[in-house]
Amino acid sequence: MASQRIRISIPKTYSEIWHDTISIAVLCVIILYIGLLWNSLPSEVPIHFNAEGDADGWGSRTILLLLPGVSLILYIAFSIVSRYPHRFNYPVVITAENVQEKYTLSRLLVSWLKLETILLLSYIEWSMLQTAVGENHGVSFWLLPVCIAVMLGTIGACLFLMLRNSKKPLA
Repeated sequence: MASQRIRISIPKTYSEIWHDTISIAVLCVIILYIGLLWNSLPSEVPIHFNAEGDADGWGSRTILLLLPGVSLILYIAFSIVSRYPHRFNYPVVITAENVQEKYTLSRLLVSWLKLETILLLSYIEWSMLQTAVGENHGVSFWLLPVCIAVMLGTIGACLFLMLRNSKKPLA
């Protein structure tokens, strides 16, 4: 049971530090980019793209502040969640022998998903800005399938690694 699991302190891995650094840098760059383009943006900007990636919904340019705000909130939420690996659901029994490996792996999964989410939302924001100033005509058709494949691949790889060295998976 999650409430009875071992609680240990695990320092951040280099990967987690790099994911955080890249995520914060990308957020800062996209916010700076919005600031640089703000005065040259039209009053109406694309806010929705259809399945082909073409802009099909328009709204006030202040909506461009929404995705960076959501990205920041998600960054904070992912960061908080990663501090409690003993509360996660695991496909294996957590023991004193495997606790450090499994907790580190689960935190790494959260870190990867945080980075992937920030990159996705920043790309969508960048596409909205580029479309608004006439440099682009929407998002790539492949955005959704590629993002789903990448995120499911990340989760699948973590599950594979989690189960690989486990003697007793949960029933």
